[in-house]
Amino acid sequence: MLKSLLNSFSIIISIILLAVILAILFYFTYSEIERSAKAVALGEIQNVSMTQTHDSGKIIENALMDIVTNLKTLVNSPTVQQSKDIKDMALLMNAGQSSTQQITDYYRIIDKNGKIIATSNLINNHQPYNKSIDQDFSNRSYFTIPKEINKLYISNLINSNNKVPGFSISMPILINDISKNEGINQTFSINNTNNEFIPIHNTFNKTIFNGIIEASVRIDKLEKLLELSMLSSEQNEVTLLDRNEMVMFNAKKDLIGKKFFSDKVQSLILNPLPLKESESINKFVNDALNGKSGIYNINTTSQTSTFSARPISLEGDQFMTLLINKPYNIDAEVIYFLNLQRNFSTIAIFIIIFVSSILGYFLFTWNKRLQTKVNNQTIKLNQNIKQLREANKQLKVHDKLQKEFINITAHELRTPIQSIMGYAEMIKSFPEKTSNYVQPIERNAQRLYKLIQDILDITKIESGNLVLNKTEFDLQEKISNVIKDLKTAKKLDGINQNVQIVFHPNDPFKVFADKERIYQVISNLIKNAAKFTSGKEAKIEIILSKVKQDKNKNEGISVKIRDNGTGIDPEILPRLFSKFNTKSEFGGTGLGLYISKKIIEAHDGTIIGYNNDSNGEIKGATFEFILPIYKTK
Repeated sequence: MLKSLLNSFSIIISIILLAVILAILFYFTYSEIERSAKAVALGEIQNVSMTQTHDSGKIIENALMDIVTNLKTLVNSPTVQQSKDIKDMALLMNAGQSSTQQITDYYRIIDKNGKIIATSNLINNHQPYNKSIDQDFSNRSYFTIPKEINKLYISNLINSNNKVPGFSISMPILINDISKNEGINQTFSINNTNNEFIPIHNTFNKTIFNGIIEASVRIDKLEKLLELSMLSSEQNEVTLLDRNEMVMFNAKKDLIGKKFFSDKVQSLILNPLPLKESESINKFVNDALNGKSGIYNINTTSQTSTFSARPISLEGDQFMTLLINKPYNIDAEVIYFLNLQRNFSTIAIFIIIFVSSILGYFLFTWNKRLQTKVNNQTIKLNQNIKQLREANKQLKVHDKLQKEFINITAHELRTPIQSIMGYAEMIKSFPEKTSNYVQPIERNAQRLYKLIQDILDITKIESGNLVLNKTEFDLQEKISNVIKDLKTAKKLDGINQNVQIVFHPNDPFKVFADKERIYQVISNLIKNAAKFTSGKEAKIEIILSKVKQDKNKNEGISVKIRDNGTGIDPEILPRLFSKFNTKSEFGGTGLGLYISKKIIEAHDGTIIGYNNDSNGEIKGATFEFILPIYKTK
């Protein structure tokens, strides 16, 4: 009773502890979900920011790539290469300007001396051309650098005559050194594989610089392009830097043309941030100027935003770096979700308490029944363990017997085979004495035959293929035949020559059985008895009688074979009719009694063996088997 109360009290305490633990668990779960939600929101914002930066940079690169394609086409056109018709060249410039007018201000051709030859908008408006026609542009970077490197060049930030910031993209005009005005085939060629123009300096051994074609890109038009892509909004601060760290574009117009790392730019862009945070951002920007994309998270009391960067390149030349600073407010984005989670946690705790109470009640009522079942199962388990231990013990005994059988069988096989081989060699050496060696060869051959027959019988018995050919016969007559055969075969089988076999036939005893198998059993038992008798007084007595076979008082025929030998070894007696049960010093495989038992049981009979007791001393052994009596209808 006390034990049951203690168990019930333990259950109640466990339920209370469970409710407390679950409440604490839900609290920490809520806190972890809040932290995870913020981390997920931040990650999503960072992904969006990085995607915006990448897409924005791609838009700029694609727009500028259109200009580069136009310049390559114009440079390799026959009109520009031959430099004959200024009007046609102006038409080409107008065509180029028309295709990229969303970001370009004009296209123009400047000759090798730095003088303008043709420009876009010349036909409709002569004023720009007239103002610049006598100017010398040979000292401008967009002229000198492509002249020196003989390839495309993108300039840094430039302030034009109308004070509109922009930059130039220029392509050198290269002609063949042999003749600059002798036809199209001498000035350019086309790659048939990729349908691309091949520059003149790649086609001929030597080319001559003959001027440039320049496209002027306006920053304000580039800004409108970004606004159309919805990347430049009130929440996003977009900044463009040229290769010299110069601010090309920013919402704060007074920063354009200033170095990013200058005090003025730093104070306006990074002033609210702590010094350490500003240094980290400057390092991040410096890495971007050196070609490294990335994102940096700013999380301070004054500002929470993501700072993403992407280099902008054309034909392997990074001439610009795009920076986007995107502010965010995580609490505003996840507050609804967190409120839902808080409400869920509160409801869940009440549900846990309610369910725990019900669970406690059922646990209390089931406790006794469960304890009873556990006790019953424990008893069964102990019984199974005991049976398993006994089975394991039997398996070990069986394994030991099997190993002994293998050793004995090997010996039983080796001995007659060696004997036969020895006598065969003797016959070869002394053919005149053949008759002397035939009998031992025959005896050993019979031993081998007997061993093989036993093994075959074991196989049939184990596989359930033991077939009985039952007929009606006189058991008394069959015993007499066995005795007669054994007496004539004593010498051959190594049976004691002095053993006396006593059997007094009476009236016939009819049985319905397999004559050959019953003969085998009787022969095995008599031979087994003879093996354990010795001396001149050795005697084997066979007694045949009728007995009550079972509790139903059915009659049977009993055959007893009694000897006065050494008796059954006490070690062997408990497993007398098991396989491989033998004493190696007496010889044999230990299969005869096992086979005999299986044959008798197949006839619905029984067989036993025991020592003869004479005043407490063992005087030989007795084997008895009983067969059902055959009743004629």
